[in-house]
Amino acid sequence: MEDVFETIERIVRQMDRKMMEALRRIEEETERTLKLLEEIACRYEIRETEDGVEVLIEVPGIPKESIKVWASGNILRVEGCHEDRKVKCTIMLPPTLDVESTTARYRNGLLIVRVPRKRMKEVPIDG
Repeated sequence: MEDVFETIERIVRQMDRKMMEALRRIEEETERTLKLLEEIACRYEIRETEDGVEVLIEVPGIPKESIKVWASGNILRVEGCHEDRKVKCTIMLPPTLDVESTTARYRNGLLIVRVPRKRMKEVPIDG
């Protein structure tokens, strides 16, 4: 028959194993979460201009050729990757902007996307 101290020691070893397994799972999940955050984290600033907005997006270490920009509806999407760096952004824009006329330029790790305002047009009255 097992004495009390052996029982306690066995229980402590089992608890140690269970704790190590739990910590290993937590570490794996944390690494997956950090990778996901790195992919979706996007540093940007929206500045209002006279004729629309400028969206300044930080893309350090990613060459211009590796960056893609899409604009549709009131959504601006930017993706780029190079080696171990990744940028992925989805930015909601005000509906008053003309995303069909969006332009972008790249300079020193900064992507500058310009989106003009929609112009009011006069509507003729029939009759």
